[in-house]
Amino acid sequence: MQERFRGAYAALTDFIAAHPGIEIGRSVTSIPEEVRGEFYALFNAARCAFLADAFPGWLSDANDLRRAWCRAATFRATARRTKTCG
Repeated sequence: MQERFRGAYAALTDFIAAHPGIEIGRSVTSIPEEVRGEFYALFNAARCAFLADAFPGWLSDANDLRRAWCRAATFRATARRTKTCG
């Protein structure tokens, strides 16, 4: 894995180690409410870093697709209001 993921994953595992109330195993997942928000912020950062490192082209393509969809949705809404398109 690349450095981006390693850093984000290290931050997550350090956080888990510093909070012994967090339990993650085969049959249990317990994240105390008082640390849940920060845990999931770190978890999501690690997830996003993994995807960015492992599939950089896919994320760029997905962003291009999102922009194209937004343009199409805006065009359709405008066409409905002006009735210039069928």
